[in-house]
Amino acid sequence: MEYGPLDQLAAQARHELAAAHDGPHDNRTRHLRRAAEHIVNARLMHTTKSGDPDVGGRTGDYRRWMQNVLTGVPLDARDRITSSLRYHVSEVLREHVDPDLLRSAGYRPDPSRVRREHPRQHVADLFGPGAPITSPTDAHIGLAGVRAFLRRLDTDTTGADPQAQKNAQEAVQALLDTLPE
Repeated sequence: MEYGPLDQLAAQARHELAAAHDGPHDNRTRHLRRAAEHIVNARLMHTTKSGDPDVGGRTGDYRRWMQNVLTGVPLDARDRITSSLRYHVSEVLREHVDPDLLRSAGYRPDPSRVRREHPRQHVADLFGPGAPITSPTDAHIGLAGVRAFLRRLDTDTTGADPQAQKNAQEAVQALLDTLPE
């Protein structure tokens, strides 16, 4: 049987996953990170029908390769290991793969650390000038912000005309009633 580069990567990834599972807890991250590097290299060696690297890990050949890699991980630990592995794979991809190729595979090119540090800025950017919002996630976030704003809006202003207050309350309620939960 021929032992090619993908077989070598699989053996190396299996070795790191076994070390992550069986070894000391304080070395787990290091081993998972190494396994992720082997997995990313394998993804870049697999290609889609269009000939592009399988950055997203979606081809059948890659999935079979990955299934082979995971055979050594005990079933009772597989969910925990694969969850951690997904995080490390996405970080390695963002560090080593061209941002345009990441976007074409459905990834955001900025590292998770940056995404976690600026969530409020992202929400604020949704309400400022800019390109049309096309992401369903961003639309949901924006609508949630509008709902929160409307619920906090105080229409009982001191000294205001009672009819103006009533109109404001009804307008706010009408808007809230039209927004999806």
